[in-house]
Amino acid sequence: MTLTDPCALSHMLSLQEALKIILQHTPRPVHSESVALIDSLGRTLACDYHAPFDVPKASNSAMDGYAFAAQDVSPDAPLICVGESLAGHPFKGSVGPNQCVLITTGAHLPDGCDTVQMREKIKREDEKVFVSDAITPGQFVRPRGGELTEGERVLTKGDTLCAASIALLASFGIGEVKVTRRPRVAVLSTGDEIIEPGQAAQPASQFDANRPALLAMLAALHCEIIDAGIVADDPDQLEQTLLNLAADTDLIISSGGVSVGKADYTTEVLAKIGEVGFWKVAIKPGKPFAFGHINNTLYCGLPGNPVSSLVTFEQLVQPIIRQLQGQPLRTQVATLATLTKATEKTPGRLDFQRGIADWNSQRQRLEVTPLERQNSAMLTSLVQANCYLVLSQQQGAQAAGEQVQIAWLTAPLKY
Repeated sequence: MTLTDPCALSHMLSLQEALKIILQHTPRPVHSESVALIDSLGRTLACDYHAPFDVPKASNSAMDGYAFAAQDVSPDAPLICVGESLAGHPFKGSVGPNQCVLITTGAHLPDGCDTVQMREKIKREDEKVFVSDAITPGQFVRPRGGELTEGERVLTKGDTLCAASIALLASFGIGEVKVTRRPRVAVLSTGDEIIEPGQAAQPASQFDANRPALLAMLAALHCEIIDAGIVADDPDQLEQTLLNLAADTDLIISSGGVSVGKADYTTEVLAKIGEVGFWKVAIKPGKPFAFGHINNTLYCGLPGNPVSSLVTFEQLVQPIIRQLQGQPLRTQVATLATLTKATEKTPGRLDFQRGIADWNSQRQRLEVTPLERQNSAMLTSLVQANCYLVLSQQQGAQAAGEQVQIAWLTAPLKY
């Protein structure tokens, strides 16, 4: 794989330019596997699925009541009940003129019947059944093939399996499903100051918040994960770690060491053992983001500030995961909201400010309040927020009362 955009290294790319390069160099899956249906939640279908039979297989009742031919109903003449059709125990034979059967919800509609009346609107005396209310021919009947016809496509290659689609496949008697192979992703943090949560803290140490969050997000995206731990600010150690991981992964994600500080070696090491596609994106937070590859393994270097790390994962890494799984690119849905107070912004970068959006007291308009603290080191801004204010690259400060685009925070970043 060769990255072919020479200008990508010389200036900040827009988010759209960065995504274009990323997706051009991210392969689609070529391998699939069969897994038990009950273990397939969140996996990606590797083929289309079609209805193996009509749904319903036979016309059946949508109500507990009585089944009959609509043309036989007369308010003055009763129908004679000649039996019953129960779910799992259909009526045997045909129902003749001026006859009916007791029927339960889901039970097959016997031959000779085309209509059902609910039990509450029926008067019965021994075997005589009186249908006094007006009826509509075909009412309360689920016709054969009314939902699906045999051979109709119900799920498409690239769909993500959810509880509803699993239930649908189960209703067809399918016990195993063909899905794409899970991407194998390695995650590491860099920095001499970074220590594991739970360790004894030193005055200059900092607990690793990025890696636990990234591991959680990858787990929610159903990746096969390698936790590569923490690597010190040592270019030789980082080089060996990346080479070892590249031998058996589809994607390596690191956080920290991608800026221009004295101990920021990540981009330098990547250029030595692989190729750097770009390392600056015109977004805030998240400007120092590196993308490239080591042999056939993709590499993403995320910023060290925790909010920047999570925002760049969501905006730039998650599309890689989706494409590696064979899923379509998901466009972030934005909507308009009215600012309750002014925002601060300098033109030049696409800004993902954290905010809280809700309907006003009259529920007449959607309003958004940007959080006071927008520092990319402050995780509280993501915990408290329920949306981003998506402020375009050219925008400056916005006054209270103006409308801005917002995008809701969604899984796996926030539930």
